[in-house]
Amino acid sequence: AVSAADEAAAVALELCAEVRRGYDEYEGRLARAKGTLRAAREVADAAAARHAAERQRQGDAGKTLLGARVKLRKAVETKAAKHADEERAASRRQRAADLDERARNRKAATRRATDPKGVL
Repeated sequence: AVSAADEAAAVALELCAEVRRGYDEYEGRLARAKGTLRAAREVADAAAARHAAERQRQGDAGKTLLGARVKLRKAVETKAAKHADEERAASRRQRAADLDERARNRKAATRRATDPKGVL
């Protein structure tokens, strides 16, 4: 009976050791899983931060581009208005020069008509 009790105690200790090994393996797997999860969370946080920074950069670039487009449109409009003003001024100068030429021609014709030397 004592040997049977010793054998039962040995089997019980072996079972207890096997359960302990299984629990230790479980604890190890759990610790590795927690470490992997922590690393994955850090990678995800870093990716989220990079994504937010890129979105911010793109938003800033978009605002800058819109501002540049507005400035370009205003510059083109100003240039067109200046060109139109220059054309009007050139047209006025040409008309004034034409009128001056016609007035000189009329004056010269009047002088020739009334010049006593020219009448014979």
